[in-house]
Amino acid sequence: AHVLLAMDLAARIGASPEAVFALLLHDLGKGLTPAADLPSHPGHEARGMPLVEAVCARLRAPGSFRELALAVCALHLRVHRLREMQAPGVMRLIEDADLLRRPERLQDLLEACEADYRGRLDREDRPYPQATRLRAALQAAQAVQARDLDVAGLSGEQIGARLREARIAAIARVAVTAGSAGPAG
Repeated sequence: AHVLLAMDLAARIGASPEAVFALLLHDLGKGLTPAADLPSHPGHEARGMPLVEAVCARLRAPGSFRELALAVCALHLRVHRLREMQAPGVMRLIEDADLLRRPERLQDLLEACEADYRGRLDREDRPYPQATRLRAALQAAQAVQARDLDVAGLSGEQIGARLREARIAAIARVAVTAGSAGPAG
């Protein structure tokens, strides 16, 4: 029932084919949940990764579809909990989703996550403020460039660490000014 509701919602929001494909595969790991853990599905993201890989290989899915399906499988619960995260956790999510290198992936990731989150009878009309926060956080992180920092005499590794720290600080400023901290909805 959840998958059907999520697919209906994906159609209503005009989700891309890549997002719809990722949405179809994101919960495959739930099928491997040990009976003792039911009705909960702890760790289904990690259990689902090899299954998503296998389906993508079997279907010969294009690389963009495969990459997004894996990202959504691995990260959808973290995206849902975005409003609970502090700036370092948001930065890790951005890094794990490879959004600094591949910012074009953001919209598809958010479409799949929103459809998953709202694809339930009690949530279909709820807003998804996580999308706004992740967009703002990515934009803040992208605005910080190494050339804008005092990095004279630092090694490449030190420059990377300084850049990451500055990006985390920028994300924290956005979160405070946007008032996006608070409980997840």
